[in-house]
Amino acid sequence: VLILIQQKITTNVNLAQYGLYRTEVESDNQGRWLEKGKPLSSFQLQNGDLVQFRKQQRELTVRFEDDTIRTFTIDEGKTVEELVEYICSQINCGGSYEFGLKCEGNRSEWLKRKSTLTAQNINIEDVVLFKQKIYFDDSLPDND
Repeated sequence: VLILIQQKITTNVNLAQYGLYRTEVESDNQGRWLEKGKPLSSFQLQNGDLVQFRKQQRELTVRFEDDTIRTFTIDEGKTVEELVEYICSQINCGGSYEFGLKCEGNRSEWLKRKSTLTAQNINIEDVVLFKQKIYFDDSLPDND
C-alpha cells in the first residue's frame, strides 16, 4: 500500500519514516499503527474505517533525573517498553527493565510499558521523564 501511495505523491518522500495509522472513531489520538509489510486485508478493516498516511518518526524530548534534556528520534509505533530499551541503548545504560517513563505534567503515574505514547495521549510537545523505578521484581533475570 505504501508503494502505491508513493507513486501518487508528487514530492520525494522517504517511506521508511511513514506508516499507516488506523484512527478510532472517537478520537484522533486513539488508534494503532498498522504493521508494515502486511496486506490491508489482514487488518480486518471495515467499510468507513479511517486509515491515515502519517509520519511515524518524531522527536521525543526526555528529561533525566539530573535535569539534563535530550531529544531522540523515535518510532511512534513502538511501545514504551521498546522506547525505554532504545533510550538505554543510546545513553549506554544497561538494565532497561529498571527504568520507565512518566509524563512531566503527571509525575505520579508511570506510562504503561505495553502501550504506545500515542495511545496514552503523549504528544510531540510533551516532555517525558526517564526515571529509575524503585521496586524490585524477582521474576526478571539477573544479568550481572
